[in-house]
Amino acid sequence: MKSFLKKIAIIQVIIILCIPLFLLACKSKKTSDGIDHLLTQIEAIPTIPLAKEGVFFDSIEIVKFIKKYPLFKSFQKQFDTVYRANNYKTIWQDEDGLKELSNKLFARINKLDEEGIVATIPYKDAFYEWIQKEQKPGEKFKSDIELDLMITGQYFNYIKQVYTGKISSNLESINWFLPTKKFSYLELLQKNLADTSLKGIGTTVERIPQYTGLKKQLSIYNELSKTNAIETVIPALIKNKPLKLNDTAALIPLLSKRISELGYQIKLDTNKIYTSDLAAIVNRIKPRYGFKPDSLITSSLIKELNVPIKKRIEQLIVNIERFRWIPKDTSSNEFILVNIPEYTLHYYENNTEAWTCNVVVGALMTKTVIFSGSMQYVVMSPYWYVPQSLINKEVKPGMARNSNYLSSHRME
Repeated sequence: MKSFLKKIAIIQVIIILCIPLFLLACKSKKTSDGIDHLLTQIEAIPTIPLAKEGVFFDSIEIVKFIKKYPLFKSFQKQFDTVYRANNYKTIWQDEDGLKELSNKLFARINKLDEEGIVATIPYKDAFYEWIQKEQKPGEKFKSDIELDLMITGQYFNYIKQVYTGKISSNLESINWFLPTKKFSYLELLQKNLADTSLKGIGTTVERIPQYTGLKKQLSIYNELSKTNAIETVIPALIKNKPLKLNDTAALIPLLSKRISELGYQIKLDTNKIYTSDLAAIVNRIKPRYGFKPDSLITSSLIKELNVPIKKRIEQLIVNIERFRWIPKDTSSNEFILVNIPEYTLHYYENNTEAWTCNVVVGALMTKTVIFSGSMQYVVMSPYWYVPQSLINKEVKPGMARNSNYLSSHRME
C-alpha cells in the first residue's frame, strides 16, 4: 500500500464489455466545411520533400481525382498539404515501380479486422486491382498519378480508422472525458517514408496492456468463429440448482463440448458425471466471466458460456474501440483502472496488478463519467454531502423506519 500512496501518474477510468453497441453509431461532429474536426488542423510545410524520386504533376490532378473518387473528399486538405510539401511529385512510386511501403500498407489494410475495426475500404476493388497488378518482365514501369493519389487516400483513411477511432469527435457528448492526442498526417507520412515502415500507426502505437490483451482475444475468437459454424447450447439447470463435483446431469457432455468450442483443451466423452478434470477447468475459466473461482456449475455460468461467439466478437470490437482512447502514460510505471460494471478498482505497477478494491458507481440515471487524467493525492474517507433529492427519497424515509439509520449508514 505504500507505493499506492505515492504520487500516481495517471488514473484511467474505462468501461469494459458493457456499453451498448449503439455507441459506435454516434455521429461525428463536423466543422463548417464538413470535415471531421481532428483532421482540420493546419499542417506546417516541411523544407525537405517527402520523396527524393517522383514524377511531377499538376495540382489540378488532385481536384480531378477527388471529383472521380468523392469518398476521399474529407481528406482534400490533407491531399493538398502532403503533395504541396512534396513539390507535387508522386510519393509511392519511383523508377522501379511501387515502393515497399505501399505493399505494407496494402497488407495492413487487409488486416483491419485484427485492429478490432469493422470498416469499409473505399474503392476497394479498384485499389486492390491496382496494387496487385504485376509488371511484365522487361517492361519499364510507368508512373501512374491516379494510383499514387489512390494509395495516399487509402493511407489517410487507414490512419483515420485505426488512429482516431469511430467515436473521436463525439466523446464529450457521451461523457467520455479522455484526452485526444493531436497528430499530423504529414508528419506521420514523413516518418513512415523515411524508415519504410508503418511505425506509429495502429499496432505500433503504445497502448495500455489491456488494449493488447483484447486484440489477442479478438484474434482467438475470430479463429473460433471459423471452426464453429454450429455452436452447442447448454440446457438450463433443473430448478436452477448448481452442480457440484461428482453430481450427475445430462448437460455435462454438452457443457464439455461447449467449453471445447471456446478453445479450452478438454477431453470429450458422453460421461454424465461431473468429474474432477472438468471441475478443474470450470474453476479456471469462471474468473474470465466475472465469477469467483470455484467448481460450481451455476445458471449464471451457463448463461455466459452460451453467449454466441459472434456476440463476443462484437463486444471485443466495441471495447477495443474504447481502449483506443486510453493512452499509455510513459512518465510512470503506475496507473489505476476502474472497471465500472465490475464495481472494482485495479491498481497496476509495471503492468502487473498489485491491488484491487470495490468501488461505488453511478446508477443508470446518474452515470459515472469516463475520463483519464493525472492524480497527485488520495483522500481517505472524504466527506460527501447528500443531495437534497436523496435526503427526501431515501434518508428521511429510512430515519422514519429506523432511529439508528444515520449511524448504521455512517452518516453524521
